[in-house]
Amino acid sequence: MLLEYVSHRLALLNNQVWNCFHRTGPLKRGTDVSSATQTSRHFLGYVPMSADDSPYQYEARLGEVVNRRHGSFSRPTRHGRVEPASEPGTLLDQIKALLQVEMQF
Repeated sequence: MLLEYVSHRLALLNNQVWNCFHRTGPLKRGTDVSSATQTSRHFLGYVPMSADDSPYQYEARLGEVVNRRHGSFSRPTRHGRVEPASEPGTLLDQIKALLQVEMQF
């Protein structure tokens, strides 16, 4: 649950970074992912991402960036656990498997 909380907070913070790009002009509505990535690398030197690699998109109706899994800053979507198919979810599965093997000895 703690890992999901950290992933959620990071995703929402990165929403604000992407939102800044959209509101100040470097990214226009409908910009494709590769152009957004290049713009981010140019201005920041890195690409803001969520820990579970869920995508971001600009919602013109709301006037803000929304993360597909975690929602937006004004309307967050909370989950009780990490996405099982994500990297953090895979890591947790591996840790659980190691603990079960160790308990058998």
